Amino acid sequence: MIYGTENGTDYWYDVDEVDEPDPVLWSHGKPTYLSVQGDDAFEKEEGDDLIPVYSTNLRDVLDSIPQVNVAALAGDEARHKQIMYHPQTQSRLVPTFLIGQTVPFTTTYQKPVFLVDPRQWLVLTALCPVDLTITDPQGRRAGYDPATGEVLEEIPDAVYASPGIEGQFIVVPRALAGDYQVNATGFDDGEYTLLLHRVDEGGAWLLAVFTGTITAGQTVSHTLSGFTPSIFADSFDRPDSSDLGPGWEEVAGEFDIVDGQLHATADGQNHLLLTTQTFTDTQFILESRFRGVLAGWPQAFDQACFLFGADASGQGGYRVVYAPLQGQVLLYRDDVLLDSASIVPQLGRWYQVQVERDGVGGGIAIYLDEGQGYPTQPLLEAVDATYPALGRLGAGGNAQGFDLYTDWVTAMPWEGAP
Repeated sequence: MIYGTENGTDYWYDVDEVDEPDPVLWSHGKPTYLSVQGDDAFEKEEGDDLIPVYSTNLRDVLDSIPQVNVAALAGDEARHKQIMYHPQTQSRLVPTFLIGQTVPFTTTYQKPVFLVDPRQWLVLTALCPVDLTITDPQGRRAGYDPATGEVLEEIPDAVYASPGIEGQFIVVPRALAGDYQVNATGFDDGEYTLLLHRVDEGGAWLLAVFTGTITAGQTVSHTLSGFTPSIFADSFDRPDSSDLGPGWEEVAGEFDIVDGQLHATADGQNHLLLTTQTFTDTQFILESRFRGVLAGWPQAFDQACFLFGADASGQGGYRVVYAPLQGQVLLYRDDVLLDSASIVPQLGRWYQVQVERDGVGGGIAIYLDEGQGYPTQPLLEAVDATYPALGRLGAGGNAQGFDLYTDWVTAMPWEGAP
């Protein structure tokens, strides 16, 4: 038995009753705090960052397991997924158990193809005794074939697990825009629930729920209409490097990738990063997750900003600016202040920002998630149609007091725009 420890792992949650629970989610209450990076109050350093030690070390409940057959590995390399590629796991512990000796080699972790670009996932899951099939807008299928009993693999890189068992799922990477047909074939009698999510770095977004009853051998069909993939997304989930990749232009200052995050150093210089592509979409939702890490005393000129609407030359557009010393968040068009609000964020804590932009009507609404979800009312709002298109988007700032980290950036079509 090999388990990981000395990683911050959730041990409990505070849960509140929900007045009108979703038919699938939160029927037993909803955690009051859901920020993955800000949940220190619920953690102990006794787990692999997902499973607590009291659930992984079976010797605590089965003392008949010989101590020699138990190995605890500590630190970042012993996290829940990484532990499979820990040098001790590969070269000593597993080989010794299987063949009675160590081996002189290891292998590095390579993400499966369908994990490389998680922002393009379309995920179908089943909570019932059914086998799943999904058909994409081009007529390609993945999942179970009721005519032959075989597994269909027509959609490139799609993953299906697995016929004849409950809890099945199909993951479609880089899902195309359009309508998807979902078939469920019963391998037993009972009620069924099918869930379709768009999954990205910000979470799992529920697109559709299909329910009903089914009998063994029966096939039922449902349609997800008008699925739309993201306009742009970057999770920065790649090795540390000063090379940001082909999608970005460093207009001013230097950025790099650190621990799977975009990073700008507090060097007192202007920083500006823009996408190389200019987007023509006029109704969209932007989201990003960021934090500042204190490196020195904040200066009056310190600011960090999120930009959108710049033209092909990188000029113009809108800026959502955070000025920590003033305790303000501001919305600018060029150098014209459109709105502002007072806020006292904590440096070192992750925050999530959402921009709803209706370039047709001119509306701009800015929401800030401080760990409790987005509020119902925007923090900032304005009506301005000077730059209606998404254009080039990016990040920037001028900081001497804190380093700026960005976890991810995504732009999605605003399907419910006015």
